[in-house]
Amino acid sequence: MKLINICFCSNDKYVKFIPTVINSFIKKNLHNIITIHYIKDFEESNDLNFLRNFVSKFDNLRLKEYYKTWNFEYKGFSHIESSASMIRLFIPDIIKEKKVLYLDLDLIVNLDLYEIFKLECGETGIRLRNHTNVQRKKWWPRYMWKQIMALPREKRKGGNSGVMLLDLDKLRKNNFIEKCLKLHAKHSDGSDQYIINLYTMTKQELLEPRFNIFADEGNLIDENNDFIFHWCGGHKPWKNKNGKYDYLWNKFKVDII
Repeated sequence: MKLINICFCSNDKYVKFIPTVINSFIKKNLHNIITIHYIKDFEESNDLNFLRNFVSKFDNLRLKEYYKTWNFEYKGFSHIESSASMIRLFIPDIIKEKKVLYLDLDLIVNLDLYEIFKLECGETGIRLRNHTNVQRKKWWPRYMWKQIMALPREKRKGGNSGVMLLDLDKLRKNNFIEKCLKLHAKHSDGSDQYIINLYTMTKQELLEPRFNIFADEGNLIDENNDFIFHWCGGHKPWKNKNGKYDYLWNKFKVDII
């Protein structure tokens, strides 16, 4: 059996969606031993107890909990309602493992997680999917935009942080947290994704598109039997309920009792 570490981060409002994400990957991962590292910015809640009980039903799952807060004002994406996403910048310090796969809570995992976990992360310690939206000028400080545009088009990489394979040893060696906090001090209106892209400076390793299919790329589902589907952006399947591919969420949805 393969050993896999995955990580979620959230506040008390979003912990209720973790069982649905777990439910989506459990069938294709029964042969893996998975430790779920959950970093939260709250102490206790009924939804957290539900998560604990849900995980305990599966012999191959383990749950480890961590408490961490973001002590700065959050000025990032408008569709992200809390600063809990910024906690991701502290993962190398919080989780004492060699490698972890970070997953957002607005996605469905329909694959063997070891397909991603076995990959290498390169010099930056991060592997994530290229995201064309983060190539736009508004994403980059003026001094960096010229550097980005000077690169060949195929090397103008900006990553989506919703699915990230993290080499924690390499990130610790690279002083990732210290560098990110310094970048945030200069760009305090940036989201964690923005800061991570400033850290990697287009040098990150890339995930295949099927490992993080965006909601406007549904055709990729038809081309791949194994995938992760991600509702990045403002539309969420539990909120808007009118997206073409929301049936994927409903298929695996776990109702909190």
